[in-house]
Amino acid sequence: MCMYKATFDLEAITPIFMRGADQRKAEIRASSIKGLMRWWFRALAGNYFGNDIAGLKKAEEYVFGSTKQRSRVVVEVEPAKSNKQIEPTSEYESYFWFSQVGRHSKPSILIEEHLQIIIKSFDIKAIEASLLSLWMALHLGGFGSRSRKFAGSIFPLKEPDTNFDVDFNFIPESNLKDYYKHSFKRIISEMNKILESLNFRRGSIDDCPKYPTLSPKTAWVFIGSLVDDPKDCIEEVGRWYLGEFNKKFMGGFRFKYADRKIVHRIYSKYRREEEIKNISANSERRPYLGLPIQFYKKFGEEHVKFTVNHWNADRRASSIIFTVNKMNNRYYPVITVLKYMFLPNYKGPVKYSGAIHREKSKIKSVGGALFILRKDEDCTMVYNHFYEELVNDLKSNFKEVFP
Repeated sequence: MCMYKATFDLEAITPIFMRGADQRKAEIRASSIKGLMRWWFRALAGNYFGNDIAGLKKAEEYVFGSTKQRSRVVVEVEPAKSNKQIEPTSEYESYFWFSQVGRHSKPSILIEEHLQIIIKSFDIKAIEASLLSLWMALHLGGFGSRSRKFAGSIFPLKEPDTNFDVDFNFIPESNLKDYYKHSFKRIISEMNKILESLNFRRGSIDDCPKYPTLSPKTAWVFIGSLVDDPKDCIEEVGRWYLGEFNKKFMGGFRFKYADRKIVHRIYSKYRREEEIKNISANSERRPYLGLPIQFYKKFGEEHVKFTVNHWNADRRASSIIFTVNKMNNRYYPVITVLKYMFLPNYKGPVKYSGAIHREKSKIKSVGGALFILRKDEDCTMVYNHFYEELVNDLKSNFKEVFP
């Protein structure tokens, strides 16, 4: 029986915040790489299965295994460890990597570090599906913590060394728009052929699926300018997403939809000795871009600190992903939007919980419903409208390469 094998020589373009059992060291882990490949497999195969989640799970199990079935694909990584920490070089990096740098500094695999990933399988269809998933992970995402916000951008130094034919390229050579238009068409087609050959039934796709799906109906990919330094990619996207920094970020897309007076309303209720439960925040739309959201504001010797999430989900991964890729020793940012269901059975509010503190002592707990919609607003219509505005804003600032 033939063992199919693909070897990838890769380079870290941005710091990789990935750790194993020893939290004092950054470490590239095969299980984490495989986990990202599974995630992108679901997004790519979702274009075939649509609402058929049971079918999608069976296909994922066929390739990557489960508790009931051994994986048909083996992922190996060349050991790469580091106990080095980085200092952010801009306010954008500080914001995007906030939980890994500064006073929360964690070890990372540094930029320009080389690493190797080896994919093996006795099943040609399984290894082909896994390489399609890895292409997605390398081009559209990152690895490790803060991977949706530029951390862990890894890119091939050359095409993979394989003992079987791979009918798509991992490295663009010229005209990025044409490369991505052609590559997405090819990769979706190849995945569909694999799933058809395994006798999986094709499903239908909603305008807002239950999970992230690379469908022309629900996904968009954009690229930015070719530049000489990855930091310039982060800055280009940071200016669009966050705006300019002067004590706080102003003018970017994210904060256009922020209600920064929520903390003031909570503190005012506290000062008036009113009950602090349900709070109106009708202009707040940032939960659509991921939960939780942290709020903090000082008022003299006191400060308000709370977290926004949801009763049924402490986390909801961001539906917008930033990464940095490379072509001919130059760099460009990639922005991917994957629109999917906001929260199951969502009707209008999200949850907030926290406290008012005086110095280091908690003096009053706060929490309840945060109403980000008015009573007469339809939650589905508002959500769809937000994504229309997001995509249109991206089209005005970057080059669309999918759909």
